[in-house]
Amino acid sequence: MKRLAGILLLFILLLGLYQVVGAAQIDNHCPPGQSPGFILGFAFLKSQLGDLMGEPVECEYYDEAGNAYQQTTTGQAFYERQTNTPIFSSSGRRWAWTSQGLEQWTGQPGLPAVEVRAAAPATTPQSIRVMSYNVLYGAGATPYWEEIAATQPGFKYPGNRLPAVLEVIKGAEPDIVGIQEAAGWNSGSPLIIEQVAAELGMNQFLALSPSGLNLALLTKFEIVETENLSYDVGNIGVLRATLAIDSSGQQVHVFVVHLDPFSAVTRAEQIGRLTQAMEPYRQAPTILMGDTNIECVDRPEQCQEYQVLSQAGWQLVVKERYLINQIWSSPLLAGSAGQINFPGVDFSMSDHLPVGAVFEISRASP
Repeated sequence: MKRLAGILLLFILLLGLYQVVGAAQIDNHCPPGQSPGFILGFAFLKSQLGDLMGEPVECEYYDEAGNAYQQTTTGQAFYERQTNTPIFSSSGRRWAWTSQGLEQWTGQPGLPAVEVRAAAPATTPQSIRVMSYNVLYGAGATPYWEEIAATQPGFKYPGNRLPAVLEVIKGAEPDIVGIQEAAGWNSGSPLIIEQVAAELGMNQFLALSPSGLNLALLTKFEIVETENLSYDVGNIGVLRATLAIDSSGQQVHVFVVHLDPFSAVTRAEQIGRLTQAMEPYRQAPTILMGDTNIECVDRPEQCQEYQVLSQAGWQLVVKERYLINQIWSSPLLAGSAGQINFPGVDFSMSDHLPVGAVFEISRASP
């Protein structure tokens, strides 16, 4: 009997503990085993506001309209789905990340989120020039790859094409350059990628790919973080980088891609993995560029690859006349995009044409 009473007491204690834990999980909106944390737009807003936004005391949760909420130690975070706007409110002050950048204003708690459209901007625009170029087998910088280039049907590329490619880049005056087929650029002394970066006065990141074709990023900005996604996303190559575009720490995220040239089904699968990798950056200033090999963007209703990217929230902003070289962006940047033209550039340097865009990116006012 005593043993039974002990078991019953233990059961009651465990039941009470379960109810307490269960109540805590319900109260903080977190699934079992998950702790509060910032994700997606709230994580990006936290990167802009720092200590002002405090730390999360609950997991984000949604209403029927798809708006998100999350309480923090210093205030309340709110995501307005209709305008894709993350907002933070604390002690009558509000901050929001909009198409104009970070905006802030004061007002009484409970004001409708629509007021963000009337908020006074705390930022000034900065033009960012972006360029993507598939240079074909390293632009002939190494004899091995140039011999392969010379076998291409309809194209003969004797000698080193890299000096001519560099002149095209210099003429465009880009701030960020994504290079596809940087083949052999990990050779030489100094390395070819280092020579190219020095010639352009840029920082660089070279992502080696399973195919050996490789991807390169060249930029005037500080490279804060890099990641080679080639072995996870595509058989030719994908890289990711985070850049600091000014002294305030304003960041831009860049993806450079080279997708499968032979199969639309394979490309759609690669784009599926790519969009998963890009999702944490969708509500931030993010640029996707490269040789996508998507030939059907001019008829999006019939283009599976286009639909996968578009339905994931990304927007096509520029394509060159043969379509497959493209620049996409997050919604935050898409409305500001303009095109860079490359007069006089032909197929004497590569079997691809470059593509370029100009974005207006907000930065903190001095």
